[in-house]
Amino acid sequence: MNFKDYKVCHIYGQQTWHDQAIIIGNKEGLEQLRDMIDLAINENQSEEVFFPVDFEGYTLKVMCVEEDEKLEHLSLPYHDENYYTKSDDEISPENILKKSI
Repeated sequence: MNFKDYKVCHIYGQQTWHDQAIIIGNKEGLEQLRDMIDLAINENQSEEVFFPVDFEGYTLKVMCVEEDEKLEHLSLPYHDENYYTKSDDEISPENILKKSI
């Protein structure tokens, strides 16, 4: 299979605190991720479609947030909610650039 025509990027999040987060991709995918980070630094956010190796495309959004108040309330990235309790004032990543605190 030839993946050169696709921006391959697998993002493995943390299940709990102190777990590794891992990003694996081909050159095209990692270069696009780098460019997205540069764009988000300059324009607050960027969005691009990537593919895991099963070709089920997904949209990745990269956001730059400078406000301490928003960062303080950003929901934690862990997948296993058995290890932490969500707080009532958490801001989801989808709303971080919209919400005023």
